Amino acid sequence: MGYRDERNKVLSTNGVAIFIEPLIDNPLGKLIRFLTPGSRTKNERPLSRMQIEHANKLFSSFEHKFFNLTSVPIGIASSFFLRKPDNIALRFANLLDTEFSKTVLKY
Repeated sequence: MGYRDERNKVLSTNGVAIFIEPLIDNPLGKLIRFLTPGSRTKNERPLSRMQIEHANKLFSSFEHKFFNLTSVPIGIASSFFLRKPDNIALRFANLLDTEFSKTVLKY
């Protein structure tokens, strides 16, 4: 049984599935995985660019939303200095993430 068969078992026609997955090339993700090796099972791995490209071929309507490359670390850092959650540092990080999502850095 293939991926499409499994997908059709759980999704209705025109159904939507949403996944939030870490990417293997995210430098912050690499650091966190290095510092917390016991937080995951031995088989748990972030997605690679090759896996995303394979999913594009399998599913006709596959949409990606890449985010949080800079907004997570900037958000953590800004919380020590800026009290309002809607602050200039996070707006700048969101702008960076939006621009990065249009480049190869999205992976």
